[in-house]
Amino acid sequence: LTLFDSNGVQLVTDEDNGRGWCSLIDGTGTAPKDNAAHNLAAGTYYVQVRASNFSQGNAAGQFIYRLVATVRTP
Repeated sequence: LTLFDSNGVQLVTDEDNGRGWCSLIDGTGTAPKDNAAHNLAAGTYYVQVRASNFSQGNAAGQFIYRLVATVRTP
């Protein structure tokens, strides 16, 4: 996963910090895992989802991916 601002500037990227080696970008809490995703101003952001090169080594590299986004007020 890669999070971009409205100008296409990369804010944060992650490949395997989530459960089961899945991607996770977490800007929540007082000590966020990804500081660049914390306390973002209202606006448009983009998320790029792509398969890891590691996962594409064979037919098992194809998988169903679910993206969950949580938006909270400050």
